Amino acid sequence: MAFDELKGSVAIEGELLDSQTGKVVAMFADSKTETPTILNIRAMTTYGVPKKIVDAWAVLFVKSLNRKPGEKVNAPPAFKLIEL
Repeated sequence: MAFDELKGSVAIEGELLDSQTGKVVAMFADSKTETPTILNIRAMTTYGVPKKIVDAWAVLFVKSLNRKPGEKVNAPPAFKLIEL
């Protein structure tokens, strides 16, 4: 994936270990670039864009851990329309 140097981006990589055996039970990796917007106020702050991305990952992570067997967790949409 090519990144636009003018857009905020962040990446994450990790693994979950069984506390008893130390074996890997899950691995994950992702990278995101800011969602296209007409006016992005968050981009005017130092960590505004990455914080929003990390917050979305946290919500997705909690949903994944709380899901029932066989239940799917939907990823957030690729873009968002803002109603004025």
